[in-house]
Amino acid sequence: MRDKISAPHRIRRTLSVVSMTLFVTAIAVSVSASTDRPTIAFRHGAGVQCVPYGETKLDGPVMYLVDDIGKPGVPRPNAQDAKMLAKILRWYHTRTMRFTYLPLPLAGIRFIVFDADDQVCIGDDPGFQILNGPCNAFYNPGNSPTSTTSTDICGGAGTPRPWFPHEAKQYHE
Repeated sequence: MRDKISAPHRIRRTLSVVSMTLFVTAIAVSVSASTDRPTIAFRHGAGVQCVPYGETKLDGPVMYLVDDIGKPGVPRPNAQDAKMLAKILRWYHTRTMRFTYLPLPLAGIRFIVFDADDQVCIGDDPGFQILNGPCNAFYNPGNSPTSTTSTDICGGAGTPRPWFPHEAKQYHE
């Protein structure tokens, strides 16, 4: 015997299933290999936004792949930021390089470039080295997506940064 559900109710039920499917496919759960702390990356237009470990809401800015600049939904850097990005790209080539606009309390909105060589919302400390900032600056979108941190050692993993001439000399001495 056929179920006697009205047509509008069937449509609502179908739309509910479709929207739930879209919601589930919009997220990707990543687990850090070294800490096993899950973080969630939500697709946000052409970018990604993180839910930090232990949190239940989106926090922090949307992050975009540098390779996607010029595509719909991806902001274009202003002239000064584009010039710095061009300097970095002259020396540093990777498909995982990302950028974001991070609102910092004292500095205003800051353009940040980093290489998310692992999963972008990973929560390992100190995070990803900021390629266009001080040599000891890091961004960790998996733990603290609204701020940057610094370490005592320049370069962290020792990434040479020849796009900063004063640093290039240090690596060659």
